[in-house]
Amino acid sequence: MNNWYKKCREEIQFQYGDDWKLFCALLAATSPRKQVGANWKLAAKIYCWWIACNRTNAYAIPRKMFGVMSSMIPNVIRALRREELSGPKVRAFYEALCGNGDAVVVDIWMLRLFDYDKPTEKHRKEVVDYVIRAAAELGCEPAECQAEMWEHSVRRAGREPKSYLAAAVKQRQLNLFEEV
Repeated sequence: MNNWYKKCREEIQFQYGDDWKLFCALLAATSPRKQVGANWKLAAKIYCWWIACNRTNAYAIPRKMFGVMSSMIPNVIRALRREELSGPKVRAFYEALCGNGDAVVVDIWMLRLFDYDKPTEKHRKEVVDYVIRAAAELGCEPAECQAEMWEHSVRRAGREPKSYLAAAVKQRQLNLFEEV
């Protein structure tokens, strides 16, 4: 296994220090229907805005400036207020990023892997159960097994999977240039 979640968590902890869980929450909250790089940039923009306004008034987020989809706004506000995120995919993604190896993220790529084009809650549960069984057979954590399966699903669709690490390193390089 590639330890995808562990590597991402370590980079997030490096870049965001004591706020690493807040950034994980923002990353999870802004992940629906976003490509990996765009997701990282959006979460980073919201985080920088939040710091710039002294961490006050989560309801004042300038939605149009960041391109936050209206469906994301409630979870972004929850993240900024350090409240529990809503939705099984978003919550599981947050948990996996924070180190819960038992969390299984079921997004559209995971559902496509199982040929579910109109997913139901039953389908989501079937995917979670399958990942848990596969992880037990492979001797790894379900979260990391899910990450490997996600990569396979993206490749199966003829795309190259992206990693948050590439976006994180790019952000770190930009930060270095700003300091010079």
